[in-house]
Amino acid sequence: MKILLLGSVQDAHLNRFINNLKLADKTDSISIDVFDIWGVNENNNRYINNLYSVRFHFKSFLYNIPVLSSLCHIIDYRISFRKVSNQYDIVNIHYVTDLSYYILDMIKCRTAKIVVTPWGSDIYRIKESDKGKVRKVLKNGYAITYPHDRMKYDIQKIFSLGSAVFVQMYFGSETIDSLLHMPYNQTEAKEKLGFAKKYIIVCGYNRVPEQNHENIITALVGVKKRLPNNTMLVFPFNYGICPNNYKIYLTSKLMESGFEYRFFDNYLTNEENALLRISADMFIHIQTTDANSATIQEFLLTDTVVFNGAWLKYPLLEQHNQMPYIRVDSINDLSSKIVQYFNGNILVSVSNECKEIINSNSWSNRGKEWFNYFKKISSI
Repeated sequence: MKILLLGSVQDAHLNRFINNLKLADKTDSISIDVFDIWGVNENNNRYINNLYSVRFHFKSFLYNIPVLSSLCHIIDYRISFRKVSNQYDIVNIHYVTDLSYYILDMIKCRTAKIVVTPWGSDIYRIKESDKGKVRKVLKNGYAITYPHDRMKYDIQKIFSLGSAVFVQMYFGSETIDSLLHMPYNQTEAKEKLGFAKKYIIVCGYNRVPEQNHENIITALVGVKKRLPNNTMLVFPFNYGICPNNYKIYLTSKLMESGFEYRFFDNYLTNEENALLRISADMFIHIQTTDANSATIQEFLLTDTVVFNGAWLKYPLLEQHNQMPYIRVDSINDLSSKIVQYFNGNILVSVSNECKEIINSNSWSNRGKEWFNYFKKISSI
């Protein structure tokens, strides 16, 4: 079975997808090629058979001229994709953009089955001018995968898709796999990360400004007197795109706040991610949009107190008549909810049923599901 993935080989999520797809392949029946949409040509994943990438064919100054730049990029993509000479049982598009639209006819010549896998932000933060292009990619898909019903509904509504075939598929979490075998308690985890005797509040989970870091800092400053004196704010900043001066700006805000703080800028191993989840006393998750974050589930699995934006829906986790997190109705509501929690007016706990659902989202489980799905449709 030959599969071509369209995505970024530098993205940790895509690499985890590839790794666990292959780990589920006990008979070595899958051959995986990747077309890197950002022009990266360095292959550090042993499971990738062939890596193709976009090449830039024009003088650099042409890419700085607005209209001409777009035309150059389109030509670059089409010329580069010609290098992909193989036929594939499946082409799986990860993170849907207008770039897939510009080579859609060429993709269709390489396979009869295009599986489109939106990640969330590619759908929810799409520019109006790109909707028609992405809609055509979605409509040409053999199937569109989605993690939960809300995202399926949103895709149908945003792109007016009535007859498209949707298949519910989940991304897994290697951190959940690590947590299930982690021998450390919270005190030990804090010591290993240099957080000994600190009250840890984790703010968001990447460096994208839509995580609303500044709003979180402002809210915490407003209730500082209600927080433990040993509070430390922690910011995972090891992936995501942000303006060049964004961290500098946040650092100045943190210095003014008087809070101890720490940024995690470098890549975290699965064990380090698990230690961070175990060591956290509180996790604040109020990003602007979200499809189905594994991160919030990882913190819930360790009984961290989670503040979650009410607009970020997790119906599977809420289905046992017990809210596993504290719902924040708006960004401006965060301060009052924190005060209510410390006053004992809000009680929250994660049920065993909820934890069982979260445990099922380990990559060891989800990798098998993706493998079986690809195997099934490749034989049709």
